Amino acid sequence: MAFFSTNTASQPSLGKGLLRSISGAFARGMKHVQVAQMTSTLNRMSDETLETIGVQRSEIVEYAEKLVFETESTN
Repeated sequence: MAFFSTNTASQPSLGKGLLRSISGAFARGMKHVQVAQMTSTLNRMSDETLETIGVQRSEIVEYAEKLVFETESTN
């Protein structure tokens, strides 16, 4: 009986760690989806519009990553 109660006491900690790990992986995946969507949106813009916002077509991926990941650090 003592072995059983010791074993079950450690399970909630294991469950929380697993949930945290899954949650982190999901959040990272969502960031990659956001970068892909932002990249797609920027790629559809005309060169003139990109110039207006100060982005060259060759910088689109880096710009999208900056927008998505800076938003994360300011929240």
